[in-house]
Amino acid sequence: MQYDRLNLRFFRRSNFAAIGHLGRVDKYIKGEILGILPRCTNIILGESEKFPNPAYLGYWEKYFSQITDPRTISLLEPLSYPLHEDSHIVRIGQGARNFEAFAREVQLRWEAEGRGPLLELTADHRERGYRRLRELGVPEDAWFVRLHVRESQKDNLRDVRNSDITTYRLAVEAIAQRGGWVIRMGDRTMRPLPAWPNAVDYAYSGRREDWMDVFLWAEGRFSSAPHPGRRSSRPPSESRSQ
Repeated sequence: MQYDRLNLRFFRRSNFAAIGHLGRVDKYIKGEILGILPRCTNIILGESEKFPNPAYLGYWEKYFSQITDPRTISLLEPLSYPLHEDSHIVRIGQGARNFEAFAREVQLRWEAEGRGPLLELTADHRERGYRRLRELGVPEDAWFVRLHVRESQKDNLRDVRNSDITTYRLAVEAIAQRGGWVIRMGDRTMRPLPAWPNAVDYAYSGRREDWMDVFLWAEGRFSSAPHPGRRSSRPPSESRSQ
């Protein structure tokens, strides 16, 4: 039907049941920049509040258009259906590739060319995030890591991906001994974090917000190099190459 000549690529909300799924769009944009994918107008369909993290979705506005009106989405159905991206298959020209293989190629080439991340934490989220850390009891100049240990009470077929939070005690204590803090991420369906030193059970704090999740991902240790304008969250004796 020659819909491909429109140079449109649609992403449905149903493909983004989890935060990690939303991160897949990173590889589409990098693939376009590297010339692996043809450049298109990328469109996300769905209301922001129905995505797993609306604040994170907002960071992608630089690269994606978004249509939120249900009636407009319905009217676009005959067009968007043949042009929507499946969560496991990437269409390249007249062919298709498994997403995992595609993502691997994209990221390896991206890093080989020395390219940096597509997204950068906003100054507002950085300022608010450090203020919220102080409210949670983390000292002013302390460095921190974020810890997420997968649990699921309703998906027995995927228990192989679950872990026991208590088995991370030695890791948390090692970080505390070095002066760092651990921010446990997740939600209230998980078991509470034991009373370990320098550890904050953010999932049970009552202060969890979508933008704060994004802040913790961006600013915690064991992530990319710090932004040149931010305070260092890294202990002085540690190397920046992680």
